Amino acid sequence: MHTLWKVGKQDTVNAVLERAAEEFGDRIFLDFTGDTYTYAEVVDRTLRLAAGLKEIGIEPGDTVTTLLDNNIDAVILWFAINAVGAISVPVNTAYKGEFLRHQVADSGAKVVVAEEDYVARVLDVLPNLPQLKHLIHRGAAPSQSVDLTIQALPDVMAKSAEGMAFYPAKPGDLSMLIYTSGTTGPSKGCMVSHNYACNIACQSLLANDARPDDIFWTALPLFHMNAAATGVFKTAMIGARCAVYPRFSLSGFWPDIERSGSTSIRLLGSMAPLIGAAEDTDASKKCFGQVRVVSTAPFPSELQETWKKRFGVTYTGAPGYGLTEAAMVVYGDLTQEVPPNTSGKRNDDFEVIIADENDNELPPGQSGEILIRPKRQHVMFEGYWNRPAETQKIMRNMWLHSGDIGKFDEE
Repeated sequence: MHTLWKVGKQDTVNAVLERAAEEFGDRIFLDFTGDTYTYAEVVDRTLRLAAGLKEIGIEPGDTVTTLLDNNIDAVILWFAINAVGAISVPVNTAYKGEFLRHQVADSGAKVVVAEEDYVARVLDVLPNLPQLKHLIHRGAAPSQSVDLTIQALPDVMAKSAEGMAFYPAKPGDLSMLIYTSGTTGPSKGCMVSHNYACNIACQSLLANDARPDDIFWTALPLFHMNAAATGVFKTAMIGARCAVYPRFSLSGFWPDIERSGSTSIRLLGSMAPLIGAAEDTDASKKCFGQVRVVSTAPFPSELQETWKKRFGVTYTGAPGYGLTEAAMVVYGDLTQEVPPNTSGKRNDDFEVIIADENDNELPPGQSGEILIRPKRQHVMFEGYWNRPAETQKIMRNMWLHSGDIGKFDEE
């Protein structure tokens, strides 16, 4: 059955931050292993850095590549880049050589911001990046001499945010380019609009029983949508707090959960099984019952029971399916009982069918390719950056072809 295009609430990253600073100004927003920042401080830093980016020539529609670890500057840069109307391009920090060169070149970025540990990787591929004009380093400056303007990140940030305002972005304007993994060819930049980032954050709030008094915890990398949109950014929508850990550590997990007071945790892959199989510690015992929500994928039902019994967690699950091009396509509510190993139900954002090789819809119980299309504006990617043919290919017959196999049951 076909459904009509639905007009829902449209929003922007910039508008969310403005509202958050006004409503939650003195409340703690971000916690990086004990270094805390209020909503007002985050927005002040954002606008000061935005003023500095504007001063070095960043304009609306420009792309800025970042190669950063999990730290406050990685968050502020995303927000500041958007604050001047530009597009953030966070790159996987494991990349080097051709993988790194491709994404910097493909995005067309004239400016790269990198940790001191990664600057050498950028300089290694500099001869093949003729468009790159400006390198901003976080930490020590590179020792070698290059034909490039080089600045330390603190020197770019203006001393005051006076006179600087958020660019009046539209919901369909681009907030980020998130690159695919490149397993089937050169990685492609998924164009993520402001509203898409806002919408996926809203979905995460609904699926994970998020509350304003929650303290969310993530060790997932901020160069990915998972930590950025469904971790940090969803927090801003309700005035909660987000504790961001540098990178996942089994030994450091429970001590930081105890320290931060976290109540809602987002994991991925092998993290939940490793924690579930580890021996009890003083910190894990002290945290019994503290954590209300744990979401991860995959999360087998028997492992969920382990988390509930051993750690006193109330809600566990992996209620959702999506891909960078479209998320979340289906999702559930962690507070509701759902059949094991399911991803959730259809929602008001997407039309989803299971189809055969000719794009014919299959009945419940039969497996086929997952096909997707939006019911509302700007709730999925806007296409692949500078790749209209690739975009048309994945969107054939007016459906996004996920390449994944799935099935629906009668519910």
